[in-house]
Amino acid sequence: MESVRRAQLYDLRTRYIVEDLPPFVTLISQAATVLEVGCGTGRILGYLTRQLPEKQWLGIDLDQDKIDVARQRLGNEHANVNLIQGDFLSYEDFPPVDAVLFGFNVLAEFLGVSTRIAALRKARTCLAPGGQVIVACYAHDFADWGLRNKQHASRIWDDQLGQWDVTIDCVRDLPRQSSVCSVTYTGESETIHDVYEVALLTRNELLAIYEAAGLVLTQEYGDYHFGPLTDESQVWLHVLTARA
Repeated sequence: MESVRRAQLYDLRTRYIVEDLPPFVTLISQAATVLEVGCGTGRILGYLTRQLPEKQWLGIDLDQDKIDVARQRLGNEHANVNLIQGDFLSYEDFPPVDAVLFGFNVLAEFLGVSTRIAALRKARTCLAPGGQVIVACYAHDFADWGLRNKQHASRIWDDQLGQWDVTIDCVRDLPRQSSVCSVTYTGESETIHDVYEVALLTRNELLAIYEAAGLVLTQEYGDYHFGPLTDESQVWLHVLTARA
């Protein structure tokens, strides 16, 4: 039951990401088959399948309860969607795909540089000829890591309740270059709590692990509107291809 509640909380804290999804439609418009890594509760897949219903979709997540929520969200009308509960790094039955998507900071959930390289190498092996890997993650380039705020908090508004219903309090571990976040949902009749950790990735690290994984950066944007990379960019949107 606790894992079900954590899946529900994940779904609540990611509900605002639909505002950032239109560029993915553009980037994968020419792909016939798309794999989303860490598909969670299906918010991204749900949006993309509505926008591009003619494509074949695959989503994989380690958490069975999140996959169950995704299946409920997508319903039975999407026969072209295959949702898989499993470990992306060890799963062996992917067909060749035209695009592999690491959306909503998913690459940062692979903790450890070697694990991130392994994930990107696995993505490369999944690609059909001419395929692309798409990475979207939060920007964390700072000249001096010691100047970063060690704690930060954010809140998510619920229009129906008319209140801030999700709070996310994060403590940054600068030596580990990661952030441990405590999430609490306060609803009308229940409170749900969870903790998760994500890496704080720098652009230089991303470029290094792309190189180590045999991928070439072909497109780079500093926001979800295909704007250029600037010092104020809060996200990186990268498109990569396999090195020849």
